[in-house]
Amino acid sequence: MSESSPKACPRWQEIIRKAVREGPPGVGHYSLATAVYDATTQRITPFNRTVGHRCFLNEPIEGVGSEGGDYVDERFGSTSTMLFTTDARSQKVREAMQSSGAAVVWYFPNKQLQARLTGSLYVLAHPDHPSVDLFPGSELKPPPLSAKDETAVFDWQRVRLGLFKCLSPSLFAALYRPEPGSLHPHNNELVAADSWPGKNEHASLSDRERPWEVSVDRKELEKRLGEGELKSLVDAAERK
Repeated sequence: MSESSPKACPRWQEIIRKAVREGPPGVGHYSLATAVYDATTQRITPFNRTVGHRCFLNEPIEGVGSEGGDYVDERFGSTSTMLFTTDARSQKVREAMQSSGAAVVWYFPNKQLQARLTGSLYVLAHPDHPSVDLFPGSELKPPPLSAKDETAVFDWQRVRLGLFKCLSPSLFAALYRPEPGSLHPHNNELVAADSWPGKNEHASLSDRERPWEVSVDRKELEKRLGEGELKSLVDAAERK
């Protein structure tokens, strides 16, 4: 049986991969911009935020060992699809459902390098989420490494759950916070005490604890984060 020849990764991907691995703490974050049409103002409104890069599709998550997050399918190669996690209640999930266009600006101070990428933003959702039918899984599927796996099914839910298990205790605890963008439940007290934004009262989990070891309602957590925790920025334009 002949082996297939997966498409080589674009040059920008290898440059970014190296810059992340060799960079200082915090270099794995980039600005993600979206733009949606506001029917009220009849204008296109831009939005921007910082997100944390987890990995490229079907590659190990940087800095995470074999415990949890073991989602890599060895039957397939990797792609330039960039993965990050988010709360399913966040605004960017709604924006991705309305318009998939997105742009990234990523600065690497250790390399004095700025990467600017454009592409499409998708939500890999919990099966019950309304966006599940919008995810183009067949188009984003990584290439099989062997001809015998040409018809193999790539398990996207394994990817979603794998990234979920790799959340840090602080990110995991953030799922208990109010809906992103809403007022803090103790807003008045924090403002009066001049201690805004305050601290997440649920963020005191030990660094040695992992999300799946904490006694919580797992179904509720999957609803909160699992519905939209994984997004993909695809078809990034290579800038030479």
